[in-house]
Amino acid sequence: MVINRLLAGVIFMQMLMVATIGLALGWRDDFTWVATLPPILLTLLFKLYLSRTFVKQFRHFVPDKSELSNALVHSAGADHRGNKLEK
Repeated sequence: MVINRLLAGVIFMQMLMVATIGLALGWRDDFTWVATLPPILLTLLFKLYLSRTFVKQFRHFVPDKSELSNALVHSAGADHRGNKLEK
């Protein structure tokens, strides 16, 4: 799933930011790196929200009766009679 890879990339970017700030300013001397932790947590919470809300709907699509009645089904026999796909 593309969203999982995108969110993993965002989290990896934030972890690089934590490491960069922590190494540049010092882990114990300056706690500026702590400010980069909330985006990681918010991204993980957003991922949980997406998985609980939308994954069931998109993994296995089960149409209801109205969607089935509006569906157009192509049959090979109809094409042989009208030769519509040859044009």
